[in-house]
Amino acid sequence: MHGRIFHLSAWMLTVAVAWGVSVPVHGEEGPMPSLFPNTYNSTASKNLFVSGNNEAALSARLAEVEKALKKLDDKAKAAKKKAAGKMSIKPFGRIYFDTAAFSQDAVDKARFDEQNGVELRRARIGLSGSGFNVIKYKIEWDFAGKDKSRAKDIYIQITDLPLLQNIKIGHFKEPFSLDELTSSRYITFMERNTASDMMAPGRSIGVMAHGVAESELATFAVGYFTEHNNDGGAVQDDNMGGAGTMRGTWLPWYDEATEGRGLIHVGLAYSHRDPFRDQCTIQYRPECHLAHKNSLLLDDVTARDLIGAELAFVYGPLSFQSEYYVNYIARSAHADCKTQGAYAYVSYFLTGENRVYDRHKGCFARVKPFENFFRVRDENCTVYTGRGAWELKYRYSWLDAYDGGLLGFDYVGNHTLGVNWYLTPYTRFMLEYVHSGINQNQGAGVGDLNIVQMRAQIDF
Repeated sequence: MHGRIFHLSAWMLTVAVAWGVSVPVHGEEGPMPSLFPNTYNSTASKNLFVSGNNEAALSARLAEVEKALKKLDDKAKAAKKKAAGKMSIKPFGRIYFDTAAFSQDAVDKARFDEQNGVELRRARIGLSGSGFNVIKYKIEWDFAGKDKSRAKDIYIQITDLPLLQNIKIGHFKEPFSLDELTSSRYITFMERNTASDMMAPGRSIGVMAHGVAESELATFAVGYFTEHNNDGGAVQDDNMGGAGTMRGTWLPWYDEATEGRGLIHVGLAYSHRDPFRDQCTIQYRPECHLAHKNSLLLDDVTARDLIGAELAFVYGPLSFQSEYYVNYIARSAHADCKTQGAYAYVSYFLTGENRVYDRHKGCFARVKPFENFFRVRDENCTVYTGRGAWELKYRYSWLDAYDGGLLGFDYVGNHTLGVNWYLTPYTRFMLEYVHSGINQNQGAGVGDLNIVQMRAQIDF
């Protein structure tokens, strides 16, 4: 890059000097402004600009300019080399505060009596950095939750490799599900949809290759992981299992002129999993972290196959996103079975912003308000206010576990309606109403659960 800057600067100076030579001198208008103020007053310089024929003087001057530019270029390269010779350190973190209130009928209360509450949903701190031009790292820990801290993304990454592009080793999310891979800082809803929360693998210890096409219209990721997620801790067992997971995405349409205010995203993910100790835990809860989580342990699982299909559409302030998941479960002592689920949602920015897409990761990124929220008063006591960004949203999700009656229900359907207020790119408030209907397979019928929940969120 520095070489291109050097040659471009020399070329521009050559053109400028040649232009100066060709401009006639008007005796009555005073001396012509010099491109080189320190030398213009010299006799040689005046003769150079007046005659336009002194090629030797012009060549000598250009040689001086090139020499000076080369010194600057050498200094820049030396500074870059020195910076690349050590690892950089960048702190980051996030804080979420949640509150929720529940209302349920007798049928749903028989499943579990939900309680109103508040919680510190996330309290993360971490460090990331890079060095030597090809090494990156990240370490992140979450301290939210009662008497428990959890490892999140902790990995080493090697970049700029041939063919594979990037190799990541450590504890991080497996490449499965658009909703799961989009950071909680950027997802549209307070919680991810019920189907991905149940079936997406989440974080595991493993190794993964990932990259992006030269056109930046497609991504790939493939890796091998431990099947048992122990929050980054040791996984030891002769029957520890393993999982091969892969994902590919493609943008059949991406509006370059508006930097992605219009796009279509499609993706497909697959994971084959040999269970840890022939066990598999399947969990479900309504789309509220303060709600009770139903859990079932299957102890005769020989293999699982997960498939996920993705679709997203952005057209200015309007966006649509949907996914379908299926989980095939092979069992030794019982008949094989499956769970499946899907979601679809639409959002609209009343203030005109759009969801931002990261073409290198194949998922969505940070929303930036056109105008940050502010409130100031001038010397005349006039109040000026910035409105931030306002987003309306609606989602429907469903989960079907009728095949085998795995979790004590036939299916679950969730409706979520809400609004997001982005005060700045790093601060937002969220308000949601969730209606969850659970159809019990014990013959009790559909139980209704209503939730109103709110979040205050900041990251840095």
